[in-house]
Amino acid sequence: MTLVQPAPSASRPHASAADVRQALAVLGGVDLQRIGRIAKMRSAPVPGLDWEDLLHEAFARILGGKRRWPREVPLVAFFAQVMRSIASDHLRGVIEAPLMSDVGPAGADVAWERVADDAPLPGSALAARQVLTAIYNYFAKDEAVLAFISGIQCGETALETAVRTGLDRQAYDAARKRFDRGIQRFVCEGKVI
Repeated sequence: MTLVQPAPSASRPHASAADVRQALAVLGGVDLQRIGRIAKMRSAPVPGLDWEDLLHEAFARILGGKRRWPREVPLVAFFAQVMRSIASDHLRGVIEAPLMSDVGPAGADVAWERVADDAPLPGSALAARQVLTAIYNYFAKDEAVLAFISGIQCGETALETAVRTGLDRQAYDAARKRFDRGIQRFVCEGKVI
């Protein structure tokens, strides 16, 4: 069953709590399966994050009003955005930014000297480094995607990455799309435990 969006209104750009509850009540099996698959895909590369926990946290944030549903965004897409944000926050808590900057195409043989002090589980930082190294190796032949990844790790904007690497807007967007598709294949191929 395809979900009907609440009508956008200039005075109420976000759905009310009642609109959210009603939309969730009529959410069809296909849409629920999509949301479950998105949760599995988003949690797979994040050490210590179970897909069911990610899904429950997304439901809690949406129902609790912590994340407000913009009326013009389809509900499944909104769930995907919320879960991506939660997974990203979780990963940031597991890995320190300086630690990530040490990973590179030849990162498999880098000697790791620091581990995040706030890592929730003792093996999480190591697992995250292994995943990042595997991702770099997966994209090793695509210099534009590697430039895109390094820009993200450095906290650069798209423009800053483009200026630093010489990519134009079209090449940057193409690299981002190849990265997104590649990460989906990476997860589907079982490269992430």
